[in-house]
Amino acid sequence: MGQKKKICESATTFTQIVLPNDANPLGYLRGGKLMDWIDIASEITAQKHTGRIAVTVAIDVFSFKSPISVGDIVTVNVRITRTFRTSLEIRV
Repeated sequence: MGQKKKICESATTFTQIVLPNDANPLGYLRGGKLMDWIDIASEITAQKHTGRIAVTVAIDVFSFKSPISVGDIVTVNVRITRTFRTSLEIRV
């Protein structure tokens, strides 16, 4: 039987620069684009941990605290907080 992976080994840091194509007419990152980056980073974390394809089933809370401008660098830090038989809980 294979050795279990520690959850700290699956953490992911995902970094992007906000380009004009990612922004709304006011020059701020579109919320849907940020959600996409978070979903990608979360999927990478889950797949690193399980070695299998993963999908997002639910998001508990998503709130915007301040705008992100074109040219800003966005870093998404993702870690697993709990594992279950067929699912993972991930914090971003």
